[in-house]
Amino acid sequence: MGFRGFSLRGKEKVSSEWTLVCLAYNLRRLHRMMGGANNGASRPKPPSMGGSLIRNLPVGEWIGGRGRALGPLVARQPPIEEICDSQAVEDLFAAAGAGRGQKAGQRAGQAAWVLLFYALWHRRHIQGLDADGGVFDVLGG
Repeated sequence: MGFRGFSLRGKEKVSSEWTLVCLAYNLRRLHRMMGGANNGASRPKPPSMGGSLIRNLPVGEWIGGRGRALGPLVARQPPIEEICDSQAVEDLFAAAGAGRGQKAGQRAGQAAWVLLFYALWHRRHIQGLDADGGVFDVLGG
């Protein structure tokens, strides 16, 4: 990953930066576990998907179709409020599905997916709150 030291100063800023480093590390691990990158090792592919689960999931389309409703819910989550501007998060989710097939739309979809995943992960594993139900039920509750 190339992390060699902190770029920011101050306990709160370093804590936020470390949280992002840990998030990136865990997302990379998740991607590898799902079969996205094998680093030369031969791993069996899931039989039902026939390849990488990450590449086969249309998360950009899913988020794009629900972005206007999902954006405000994600923006109001405590870990997202700490690291992002709420209006920028809402704008990102609104733009996530706008440019299908274009690089900007794909990047917005990927960024929205990371924020959504982080909000859900933080809610379940850091806050210890219930994560049963659909995304809208969990984030709205």
